[in-house]
Amino acid sequence: MCKNRTRKFTFSGGSTFAEASVEPWLKLAAAYPDKLIPVGCMAATVELRGFVDIGDEMAATDASALLNVLRRRGYIAGQAPAAPPLCDVTGFDACDVVRTPAFGVIVYRVELGERVTSGQPIADIVAPAAIGGDARITVHARTDGVVVTRRLKKLVAANQVIAKVAGTEPLSHRKGYLLED
Repeated sequence: MCKNRTRKFTFSGGSTFAEASVEPWLKLAAAYPDKLIPVGCMAATVELRGFVDIGDEMAATDASALLNVLRRRGYIAGQAPAAPPLCDVTGFDACDVVRTPAFGVIVYRVELGERVTSGQPIADIVAPAAIGGDARITVHARTDGVVVTRRLKKLVAANQVIAKVAGTEPLSHRKGYLLED
């Protein structure tokens, strides 16, 4: 249950399962605006953490949370505790994909989940062959938001994705295919 339901739906361009399931209903409703055409299905994508986010305690917590969502919606029997606070909806077009400008080693200045502001330094790329002041290139956030991913491997090539910052406002440079490559 997330707020900001009035935000225009923006397709990612990648035909995710959730988008492919709902797209025909949205197109049908758009083709017949004078008719009340409800979305005839519900789909979701469940992200099951990453390479380093693993362990029995975290897995048990995540499984319990997923079961509680299903209980609250009436899909499975049982009582669920009260839902957590509402979250903000972030469209793919409001999530900045941060790329490295050069080959080197990443030194992060921010943690996962940290809120950043546009222009804030979020990482340095250390060029192995450079000396002195030229050895570090600072990468800055291009939007206000939350750091939702960071690259696990620290050695990167130029133009490689090193992080994502989820903001709330659509970004002018995020058009077309919106999923990470």
